Amino acid sequence: MKLVGVLVCVTLLGYTLLVAVRRISDGGGERIIIPRKTSVSLLHTGKEYSFLTTKDVLAMLPFNPNDTVEREVNAHRVESLLLVKSPYISEVTAYVSPWGKAMNIEITERCPIIRYYTAGQSYYVDDTGKVFSNRAGASAHVPLVTGVLSSETASETLYTLGAYLRENEEWREFIGSIHLVSAEEIWLYPRVGDYVFVIDDLDGLDEKLKKIPVFYRRILPKVGAEKYKFINLSYKDQIVCKKR
Repeated sequence: MKLVGVLVCVTLLGYTLLVAVRRISDGGGERIIIPRKTSVSLLHTGKEYSFLTTKDVLAMLPFNPNDTVEREVNAHRVESLLLVKSPYISEVTAYVSPWGKAMNIEITERCPIIRYYTAGQSYYVDDTGKVFSNRAGASAHVPLVTGVLSSETASETLYTLGAYLRENEEWREFIGSIHLVSAEEIWLYPRVGDYVFVIDDLDGLDEKLKKIPVFYRRILPKVGAEKYKFINLSYKDQIVCKKR
């Protein structure tokens, strides 16, 4: 059984009291509800995307949400069912109000931190390292990766890279897309400029990326913008440039 505290304002004899009401997700037994009173709340961190709608959630329930006839449900089973049916749900809490026989469902959507294309399919990696498929019509503003990727690469390498870019807004805005050539070679494409910044892996990523401003300040003014295409940042204390 899950207990979650809720504060409710009650006015009694001129005094306003805060009363603690328990929200109950009863995994141990059935509760009586009126399906039509079911409510769904969707929570997600991104303002520009949503992978789910209230209608989607209602369609996944083990009862008809339009029914007005009382029936028994198990809130814990509803939670488990939704987690199994939708790859876009990170957390779900279902509980029956102590009044009104209404089931309330609160859903937290997955928070994507990086997106990748492989074998003609599009996927996301979320902030826990979970890989999930894209949904048609939904698009999160996160770094884009291409290349031939295994599930292990996606859940480990891309999660590490996505988490780094999420915490470093300057580089997230600078890097337009990423291409994984192999496990030992990653290409970073800036949003502006026809260059490819090459790194061998994600170890010491801070130090490698710090070389990019050095390239723009010290090398470009001397050789011009058209001389070099590939700028390798993998070597310690070196920037290795390859001509176009």
